[in-house]
Amino acid sequence: IRAVYNGYQSYQVGGTEHIIDQEKFLVINEGERFEHEIDQTTEAEGIIVAFNPKFLQYYLYHINHNEQQLLDNPFEKTEASVYFYHNSYEKSERLDRGLKKLIHDIKEEQKDPLYFQQSFNVLLDELVGIEKEMQQRINGIKALKGKTREELYRRLSTAKDFINANLGAKLSLEKIAHVACLSPFHFLRSFSACYGVTPYQYILKERLKKARFMLECTKQDYNQIYALSGFENRRTFQRAYQKKYGISPFSNYKELRTA
Repeated sequence: IRAVYNGYQSYQVGGTEHIIDQEKFLVINEGERFEHEIDQTTEAEGIIVAFNPKFLQYYLYHINHNEQQLLDNPFEKTEASVYFYHNSYEKSERLDRGLKKLIHDIKEEQKDPLYFQQSFNVLLDELVGIEKEMQQRINGIKALKGKTREELYRRLSTAKDFINANLGAKLSLEKIAHVACLSPFHFLRSFSACYGVTPYQYILKERLKKARFMLECTKQDYNQIYALSGFENRRTFQRAYQKKYGISPFSNYKELRTA
């Protein structure tokens, strides 16, 4: 699990760029090659949680067998691995709380191995829960076959990560659909069904979130902020920001710069 707080972190995995922030996390599967960077002048804080493969095998056996089987074969493990899709995931409240608790415990120099094993087990439970929710989302996609649904979800996830990595660029429906290898109509309908929002609503939410981060945590010029967030002009930006956060971004900018 790779997570970052107080900023944005970029990962290149399998030729695809993934951007994570305080609301998202990334899972790197065993043996995968990747590159990453944090491109900001302000301090960012992140955490990496790596699970021991044997720990995972025992865990998989535990969740896939009943109580009697666990009593009869207490030391069995599943000779298999967990594979996660190449896309960023939204943090659940429980996962976010667990990661923050780990950061706090590390800073406080907690060193008891048993304590951390328990903490890892809680995180793994939540991680598998998030994966099951994702499978439910896949199953909710209208497609005749399971493999077709999985492929469609993979393409939608690729498009979503492309959006996150290119918020400052001009994004058209045709361009995003092309990244997903889908027709614009098919992409629009499928994205909305899968994520519960239209591509435009998702892009607007992420652009405003990025703008707010730059207002509050960087020394960027005001005009640069709305441009880097992907807004074409100041008026459009101010109207959207005011509607979302209930305060003018310029007022917020002046207040923070004079604090």
